[in-house]
Amino acid sequence: MKVVLTREAGMNDELRKWIPRRVTVVEVPLTTTSYRDETAFSTELKNLDSCGAFIGLVVTSARSARYVSPALANCSSDVKIYSVGSSTSRAITKTGNEVDVEASAMSSELASHIASGPVLIIGAKEMRHELSDELNSKAVPTDRVWCYETVGAELDQEQRDELSSADVVIIGAPSAWKVAKPYVRSDAWVIASGEITASEIRDDHNRVKIGWGKSLTPMLEILR
Repeated sequence: MKVVLTREAGMNDELRKWIPRRVTVVEVPLTTTSYRDETAFSTELKNLDSCGAFIGLVVTSARSARYVSPALANCSSDVKIYSVGSSTSRAITKTGNEVDVEASAMSSELASHIASGPVLIIGAKEMRHELSDELNSKAVPTDRVWCYETVGAELDQEQRDELSSADVVIIGAPSAWKVAKPYVRSDAWVIASGEITASEIRDDHNRVKIGWGKSLTPMLEILR
């Protein structure tokens, strides 16, 4: 069985460790990152009603780590830092800050650890809403500020062929699926990182599952 990982180069290590043995793994990066100007990021923060009062900072990806320090400058002095994934935690630690709570795979896992706000969530321009929706349902106020956006990559013929020959393609965001969908076989399985991404994929493809982190191992064992 061939599994294609589609995050940017250097961003797939976290997923690789959950792939079962005796599975062929290929990387085909489907997106590139465009980082937001830090001044624009800080300006948006300062214009928020909760600026200076945030008692929770959620960092949804390692690519957001470079914005942790300017974000903390606009949070309460006793703010707690929440991260999604161990790679994000490591990136935050490199900035000189410590993570209080880490979710293993999905930001929504953090909802049970956050009882009050306001909470600042930083991540991709197209970041998912699950966590903010859950917190808002518990009357915990949130603000989301984007740090970067993902842009579809131009694929060469070898990369297109890798996608076309894949038995399983793992997709982490709708922007990645937009690039992949012309090349994924109809009988291939596509594993999405969450329901929002999965719903986008289902518009074009029937064989879709949701899985990320440790849930990938048993899922891929069954598919194999």
